[in-house]
Amino acid sequence: MLKILTAAQIREADLYTIRHEPITSDRLMERAAGNCSGWLRDFLPSCLKVYIVCGSGNNGGDGLVIARHLARDGFKVRVLIVENAGAGRSPDFVLNYDRLADQNLAKIVVVNSLDNFPVIELNSVVLDAIFGSGLSRPPEGVVAEVIQYLNGLDVMRISIDIPSGLFADKPVEQARGSIFKAHHTLSFLPVKMGLLMPENELWCGRVHYFDIGMHPEYINSLDSRNFLLTHEDIIRRIPLRDRSGHKGTYGHALIIAGSTAKAGAALLTARACLKAGAGLVTAHLPAGVVSATNSYCPEIMISISKSANCISDIPLLDKFHAIGVGPGLGVTPETTSMLKNLLANYQGRIVLDADALNIIAENLTMLAFLRPGTILTPHPGEFDRLAGKSGNSFDAIEKQRQMSVKYQLVIIRKGAHSTITMPDGTTCWNNTGNPGMATAGSGDVLTGILTGLLAQGYQPADAALVGTWLHGMAGDIASEHTAEEWVSAGTIIDYLGKALSLSRI
Repeated sequence: MLKILTAAQIREADLYTIRHEPITSDRLMERAAGNCSGWLRDFLPSCLKVYIVCGSGNNGGDGLVIARHLARDGFKVRVLIVENAGAGRSPDFVLNYDRLADQNLAKIVVVNSLDNFPVIELNSVVLDAIFGSGLSRPPEGVVAEVIQYLNGLDVMRISIDIPSGLFADKPVEQARGSIFKAHHTLSFLPVKMGLLMPENELWCGRVHYFDIGMHPEYINSLDSRNFLLTHEDIIRRIPLRDRSGHKGTYGHALIIAGSTAKAGAALLTARACLKAGAGLVTAHLPAGVVSATNSYCPEIMISISKSANCISDIPLLDKFHAIGVGPGLGVTPETTSMLKNLLANYQGRIVLDADALNIIAENLTMLAFLRPGTILTPHPGEFDRLAGKSGNSFDAIEKQRQMSVKYQLVIIRKGAHSTITMPDGTTCWNNTGNPGMATAGSGDVLTGILTGLLAQGYQPADAALVGTWLHGMAGDIASEHTAEEWVSAGTIIDYLGKALSLSRI
């Protein structure tokens, strides 16, 4: 996993790398900017004019190095230095300013008022190198005015390291007009938490990470409970299937879901459970919706509740290795009684989603009766009902972490960069998935995947990491084969096999 560090830790890692690699700060800047320049060369047509807007600190120094590289590669580059009155210039900024000026590779304009800001041509690119991860207060003065002006232009906008105006490790409390709105962000490892927050996605665009060679032993020594999940983390958590195995080897999962109005939720959950690799899947359904099941997925076995419209009872539980409960269940006295009965009598692994969570939100004392390792999969609204509303994602994640520790739960708070909190307080961010997955039934599919993994013997933490990654990757593969708008819950299930194949590469 990739560690997520605070701005202060990143600054210390910079200094440690400089002292112990050893490398000069200027050469480290050259290395970082070289990564960005290579990406830009591949991404941008060389005929485009590139405006690089620099602050007077080290992020501006990165911009000056990029300007030198791109100009040497034949790009038409113009550098705009934006600084408020009295702002100092960092030594590495001064060094790279002098290099660029001495080599006369690009025109440099110092902007101290919006009135003397040059006209940005259409069909050009604006690179934001004003502020980096060390920013601790909102932009002000001419810098804020320039950012607002650039955001209003119909041009491609790319940020270096982090969009100027965003903070690396704390929420933005000021008006967001003075945050640079990037289509792409070229960011340096270690990962900054601010780039992963859902409310910041509109300003970050698509984030691309570059390893600039920070001292690995020092990074490993730093204390952090926050991590970004990677493909390699998934590969080592998915075992190869036993060639002598049979359906009993891979577990028997029970799905308790659905009601008259939402039979599809149960069917999607059960099918996803099967496709995630469970050997046997039984769906416990209201009597009134059973007829639709066999035609949808004949491999699923059926258990019938006594009630025609909702699930009011539970089957014998001894034979099931994992249970997923909640999608389409409905919140009624009958389903509430059923859930309490289930939690009191089942000793195995459970995934709680949707209406199971809504029932618990109305009966919060039930949290104390959840077995350690139970997986909860709330979307933000469901989580707010469980834990109370939060002012921003930083606060919500801390509440999520505290709930996981207090009740020894694995909680997946779904959304862009779903967050997964563990009983020991570790928090992991997922990096797969896309907006096309914001569709009815997508969460039901995740519940099915998780239940299928638990039935096969995965530990809850591993099931949460693998299941969330696979769910997002299946959605990504689906969106590559069709438009994001065409992705449906059923489509995600259809591409789950390809996602599993990728996990073994």
